[in-house]
Amino acid sequence: MQIQAIQDSIRHHKNTCELLGKEVQLDPNSGVFITLNPAGKGYGGRQKLPDNLKQLFRPVAMSRPDNELIAEVILYSEGFKNGEILGRKLVAIFNLARELLTPQQHYDWGLRALKTVLKACGSLLQQQRRSHDKEKIQESNLVVQALRLNTMSKLTFADNSRFDALVRDVFSGVNFTDMEDQILMDALQQVYKEAQLELIPSQVYIISLVIYCLGNWF
Repeated sequence: MQIQAIQDSIRHHKNTCELLGKEVQLDPNSGVFITLNPAGKGYGGRQKLPDNLKQLFRPVAMSRPDNELIAEVILYSEGFKNGEILGRKLVAIFNLARELLTPQQHYDWGLRALKTVLKACGSLLQQQRRSHDKEKIQESNLVVQALRLNTMSKLTFADNSRFDALVRDVFSGVNFTDMEDQILMDALQQVYKEAQLELIPSQVYIISLVIYCLGNWF
């Protein structure tokens, strides 16, 4: 009943709408849309709409998104010059990982995970531009670093080597180099010194990696 009242007010170009006995200001550009979870097997939380509510809306079918086009556009918007090639390779990695790695409940090779890697690519590119000559930046190296940084910690031990093999096949000739945030590393070393703890480089790197990933997630 409330949605019907809102729709009627919009349809008649009114600036107010009566909801629960109160006159409420209404933005004429507002609208109501309902999205439903996919009906596929294993995807919980999907419920059917009541028939009286369904009559107020027009159904729209959605198709599978073009991940290659999405990756290309995001990379170009982040400042990459080879967005088309790099985006195609990233999507290929995700497709191969979905098919060849072991099925784990926490693995995500969909668009959400792909966008996380693409955002990390943009962050690394901006960081490199501040500290290096723009002409010397290797975009493929940055993409591989962002991909491994946001993926390796989620994989099982056996899948780690398989994933690295996939990356080497798709991004041939790219060296695997670990990305370090020098400011963060200096801060961690200072904390170790103040706490009078033994500094173990591998341990410091893992801690910095966890902090970096948490920063991207939140």
